Amino acid sequence: MRLWSIRNKTLLNNQLSSFLIILFFLFLIDAILSYWVPNFIQNIYHNSFYMGLIVSASSIVGLAFDMVFSEVLGGRTVSQVVGLLGGGIFFFILFLSLSSFKPSLIFLLLAMASWGFYYDLFNFSSQQYVAETTLLPDRPLIWSVISFIRNLAYFIGPLIVVKLLFNNNQAVLLSVFITLILAGLKLKSSVFKRSKNTFRHRAVSFLAELNHWWVLLDHVWPLLIISLFLGLIDATYWTTGTIITNNLAQISTWGGLFLSLYILPFLLSGGFIYKFHIKTIHYHLVLSLLFLAGTFLASINFLPYLWWKLAIVFISSTLIAISQPLINTAYTNLLVRLGRHREHLIGLSDSMLNLAYIFGPIIAGGLAAWVGNINTFAIMGISLGLITIFLWLTIPSQLRLPQKEISQWEE
Repeated sequence: MRLWSIRNKTLLNNQLSSFLIILFFLFLIDAILSYWVPNFIQNIYHNSFYMGLIVSASSIVGLAFDMVFSEVLGGRTVSQVVGLLGGGIFFFILFLSLSSFKPSLIFLLLAMASWGFYYDLFNFSSQQYVAETTLLPDRPLIWSVISFIRNLAYFIGPLIVVKLLFNNNQAVLLSVFITLILAGLKLKSSVFKRSKNTFRHRAVSFLAELNHWWVLLDHVWPLLIISLFLGLIDATYWTTGTIITNNLAQISTWGGLFLSLYILPFLLSGGFIYKFHIKTIHYHLVLSLLFLAGTFLASINFLPYLWWKLAIVFISSTLIAISQPLINTAYTNLLVRLGRHREHLIGLSDSMLNLAYIFGPIIAGGLAAWVGNINTFAIMGISLGLITIFLWLTIPSQLRLPQKEISQWEE
């Protein structure tokens, strides 16, 4: 089955293959550790709220780095950015290893800082690679392939821990370290050549950027609310959801699929982003899909059976996965209308994910400590349903940008 109908065989060159292999190794490391770390912290403190609080520290660091990366990394090559990404992962593994030998809050916070540092470099390195090496007509295809690689890694990462590594701390850390070495060797043997149109980041002062965000916020707030809430659900799966997966895996082999069934629909939908060229977005269709997703998720504890919980996760995630390309298309349509000022909306939308991962683990951990792990997802489902009803009643038929104010922004 051809997901992307690749017609231009020149895309499948050594440079692209090398980049995708390196990216897959690094994504796989992050997928394994993203599943293992919340369980590791939970076993140390035996408190879901503390676990969420510590994990959220990584996103606080990530948000801070977001504001300086464009200036600090300006002019760096793809190889240099990927090298920094690998370096951040190395320190993440190092501080986690120290914590496994001697549990320490200092080591854990240093590990979270390393996590926050390198995670945003995934997007930065991918953006830079695509912009520097890929022609404009081929970029949707390349992004679809990168999306597939990413989701494949995050699908099999939890399965590797549950099925092969058995939550053995030393086995987990050794496996990701070996994978990092393989990625480093591949990077060292790869050469990424720049095209004539090199990728440049434009430095903007912090206060000026906040002013631009405020202007845009007043007009695109419905999309930002959707992005924020979907980010909160994603953060819940990757914190409380990992603990549920670990607990269910000890009861049944099928229980280890809890987190993977959340990711699977995104893996299957990645290739279709390139196939369907949607130009007009009906926001009420998106809200209908998300309302159904919330309704299903709210019923996750309606029946006590494992098959019911797994089915609910898969169905609700499928509805979210179907809506995600529509949301991305809505953002893209706005970015086209913004022209040379599109980076401000990119930064604003990216900040929603960072905010979601700052507050999401704390909220999920607090709810889990209060009502239990599974009921946390039921509450998230109810909240998603209420949010979509509110947006259904308030969202305009078309989001309009303040073109007059935007035209006055300095280039």
